[in-house]
Amino acid sequence: MNFRTEIRIDPSSSRITHNDNVMLIGSCFAASIGEKLAEGKIPVMINPSGTVYNPVSVINTLDIITSGRRFGKGDLYNFNDIWLSFYHYTDFSSGDAGTVLDKINLMLSKAAAFLVEASFLIITFGTARVYRWKE
Repeated sequence: MNFRTEIRIDPSSSRITHNDNVMLIGSCFAASIGEKLAEGKIPVMINPSGTVYNPVSVINTLDIITSGRRFGKGDLYNFNDIWLSFYHYTDFSSGDAGTVLDKINLMLSKAAAFLVEASFLIITFGTARVYRWKE
């Protein structure tokens, strides 16, 4: 008895080569695959906002990158003297708001430039669960 749905997918005619930029956004699986591609000397950008697990966070990341948005102090939250962005993984957190903003905005600039040149965008999800901030 099969306890899963099997789907047959024909191989893509598009192949990733060493001349292709590949952006990966999503779960830790995106990070793992990206690391393997990087080991193979393929130009990659992995999770420019940090690890994100659900479709809403992935689309938010892409919207922020493609809109050219820059973050300011009003986009951050302070919790126990740590500045953070709800749009970014904890790697972007710091006790200094300026440090957080510099890191976020630098990565957004790099991600926008990389995405323009990317031949492939790989998206992975870990869940469909989304949490929303309530004051």
